[in-house]
Amino acid sequence: MTHGACGNGYKEADLTRELVENLTKKLKQYATVDIYNKNRNAFYDCQNGTFKIGKYNYVLEIHFNASANGKGHGSECFVTTKEAGITVEQAIMKNMSKFFTLRDNDSIFDGVKRTNFLVINTVKSNGISGALLETCFIDNKDDMNIYQKNKEKIAQAICDGIVSGFGLKKNSTSTNNAQTTSKPETNTNKTIKAGDKVKVLKAVQYNNQPFICYYKEYDVIEVKCDRAVIGKGKAVTCAINIKNIQKI
Repeated sequence: MTHGACGNGYKEADLTRELVENLTKKLKQYATVDIYNKNRNAFYDCQNGTFKIGKYNYVLEIHFNASANGKGHGSECFVTTKEAGITVEQAIMKNMSKFFTLRDNDSIFDGVKRTNFLVINTVKSNGISGALLETCFIDNKDDMNIYQKNKEKIAQAICDGIVSGFGLKKNSTSTNNAQTTSKPETNTNKTIKAGDKVKVLKAVQYNNQPFICYYKEYDVIEVKCDRAVIGKGKAVTCAINIKNIQKI
């Protein structure tokens, strides 16, 4: 692993490892979490064709940003153009907005952008959802002051975004863990995708809270692993485990 960007006396590699370790400790209360080999560089591995990954539900690539003139500031998150849903990333960035200005480039100002960066694009090509988080700018003094004063809270904010986005429960032993692969109960459900029409088999949200089922059929708005977001048109009803819905 190279040291990456530098600024204000800090190296990106050191900050990233610290944040990843803090996040891992917090997220392990909810999910199975693995850290990419610290002696390797995922970017170079993808370039060289030596990148290997197991069966995971989600991958989060963490960075600290830098600008050419030192005037860049704020936090942003990237997903690939192949990613159907971004509710997990939006949840993360909503929490990050408590600390940093969100950087965006579209009409939905949520801090989430679409760019096919090498690692997350390779991950997506392996059928795994993922995102790249640029925590803040290492070469911006104000950003780094905020980070250093709130590093534990920021790690918790990222954790909370993942937990709420996936509907995880503390110390859960279910297959809803963020880093394990969940298998639908029927072959039909394996093919559920955004745009499908489904009927609800069991009116229980992804977080195991009940909801009132008003319609005979719902639209699938997005799918991530065993988690689907359903509603009518663009109006969201809830997130639900795909084992509790059936394609019509």
